[in-house]
Amino acid sequence: MDAGTAASTGFPTPEFSTLGTGCLQVVHRFYERFTGLPLDRIEEETDRDNFMNPKQAMELGLIDDVIVSADLPTLATAHA
Repeated sequence: MDAGTAASTGFPTPEFSTLGTGCLQVVHRFYERFTGLPLDRIEEETDRDNFMNPKQAMELGLIDDVIVSADLPTLATAHA
């Protein structure tokens, strides 16, 4: 049995099957460029078995902010 490959998920994921690790390498290079972290740390931190909460992702530099529903304007105030 495949351990976590696109084929093992049972979902139709042709984009992952055809792009394979090349796509993941592009994402890792993107994170490396914009976080300033070394590539090996990016690979370790974003491993598929490593889960992080929003605060951890912000501390790592992977995200800038977390939007919660309280931060969003309501429909009534957005068009006022």
